[in-house]
Amino acid sequence: MARGGLALSATAVGAVVATEKFTNMLGQPFIGRFSDRYGRGLFIAVGGGLYGLIALAIPLASSVGEGLSISVTLPLLGTVPSVFFVVLLLNGLLGFADSVREPASMALFADEGKGNGITSSIGIRGLVWRPGALLAPLLGGYLMDSVGMEWVFFVAGGTALTGVLTFLGIISRRFGTGALARW
Repeated sequence: MARGGLALSATAVGAVVATEKFTNMLGQPFIGRFSDRYGRGLFIAVGGGLYGLIALAIPLASSVGEGLSISVTLPLLGTVPSVFFVVLLLNGLLGFADSVREPASMALFADEGKGNGITSSIGIRGLVWRPGALLAPLLGGYLMDSVGMEWVFFVAGGTALTGVLTFLGIISRRFGTGALARW
């Protein structure tokens, strides 16, 4: 805890990570149908914005958990402090936010590839995402060692919000503000 951890067992941390994946998995099919119907650009912006805001809230989890001041012993997880439930909720919300953005993002790339090869457009998506996927863990490790774990979330949230604002700016400038609902 002295270095910014939450004093959770490895199994409890695994439950927190799995919660994000679980809510993402549940939300994608349902929300994906809405993004097909109402405009993918809008869902990319909303999901990315929610993700950024929730990531910025994660460093507050310890303070909120201290305010709740409960401790519960759970099977397999052991004794978990109240911060566990706060982080579990926030990670579940991150998964939901990603389930809003991800199907729309993938579909948008597939739409761009129609007639030109859908798989090549998905390959371009991978090419765009890979530098971030490679650099993020390195930057995260550096931030954890140099200024603290909370800065990983501040940078992640800020990056997500900057990406959303850039996306909105480009779409609005090139295609008009109504383009979010048309895409």
